[in-house]
Amino acid sequence: MKYRSLLVLLFAIVIAATVATGALAGRPTCDEDPTPPWCDQTPSTTTSMTVPSTPSYWTCEARNDNGAMWPTGTYADGAYHGDTVPVCIDIREEHRDVDSWTVEWTGTTRNGTVKGLKFVFEEEVHSNVYAETVFKSESGRWDATLDFGDVPAGNLVFVAMPHSGDKWEDRVFLTIRPAGT
Repeated sequence: MKYRSLLVLLFAIVIAATVATGALAGRPTCDEDPTPPWCDQTPSTTTSMTVPSTPSYWTCEARNDNGAMWPTGTYADGAYHGDTVPVCIDIREEHRDVDSWTVEWTGTTRNGTVKGLKFVFEEEVHSNVYAETVFKSESGRWDATLDFGDVPAGNLVFVAMPHSGDKWEDRVFLTIRPAGT
């Protein structure tokens, strides 16, 4: 019996040492292996890569270009559209000073209930919030009034985020348009 206990203990020590060795091993530097996503794979240059007309804000597209996984919406027929949640939509420059918006949505959840569907108009993803609300229905309409304060928006983003407990089925259809259009 002591022999079995000793064998089990020895086996546990070997497994723990193997796991610890792998966990404590440092990840390779970007010089050793440039393929991981945290390594910049573009050659460095001495000239600036900044385009003067490009805003310095974190737009939905800029976040995705930087490795985020936000589904983005589209613009067609005078309105912005999303077909899933979460979704991030970059508002076009000609609409950035619009302070009244209509948001309509429809979808279905597995249980027929919604714990929370959050809508946010903000300057950039997770920055100055101009309007936000949470709904607990599978479909509806929100007439949003944005409060820009004394400073005009440099950028405008619409974000729709579901509660983590909601299981949306198929698609959620969102239409976001300037009020009165």
